[in-house]
Amino acid sequence: QDGRLSYTQTYPVFSEKIGRQVTCGETWMRIHTDNPHQSGVMVIFRLFEKNTRSDTDISSGIGENENVQLKNILGSIYTCRYDRWLTLTGIQPQLAQMLGYTQQEISEKFQNNLTELIYPADVERVRNQIPRQLQKGTAIEIEFRLLGKNDRIRWVLCKGQMMGGQDGEMYLHCILIDITRSRKAQDKLQKMAEHHKIILNQSN
Repeated sequence: QDGRLSYTQTYPVFSEKIGRQVTCGETWMRIHTDNPHQSGVMVIFRLFEKNTRSDTDISSGIGENENVQLKNILGSIYTCRYDRWLTLTGIQPQLAQMLGYTQQEISEKFQNNLTELIYPADVERVRNQIPRQLQKGTAIEIEFRLLGKNDRIRWVLCKGQMMGGQDGEMYLHCILIDITRSRKAQDKLQKMAEHHKIILNQSN
């Protein structure tokens, strides 16, 4: 009802290996199946050390130094909650600049919902591809369009990793790469190929 696509609960368990009680996290994630009328469920178990809610098998995020280095190389880094709206947990200036908005405009106009920034025709495809790819692992890679200010369209390549947050929820830590130029060049070549094919067919 709240749009979440995952649910996490925690409970104490006794570990015979280390001889003391630890916290176990159990995350249920909704996934798509080949049947359009049915959904599947994937369950992820995680252990938390000393009740700190820091995962032993999943990183809680990207380190500050790595974050700075990636920002200098790539287009934009962002983290979003794994829910129906892919709610952004913080607006990076690179993302806002790419779309021509201010960080405040994205927060106030779009309520930090990434799905509100995705080109409408691509939203359902992105929503479907994420859980399908997560069935094979924790990484995703998707191309889609973002709709910026004045209806300016940007093609992006999104590479992300599903990680557990300190609050027990699941988050996608992603890198957005602007591929608008390459997509335009690709579309131009495709149109030229189709045009030449038509000419060849007519000449025959």
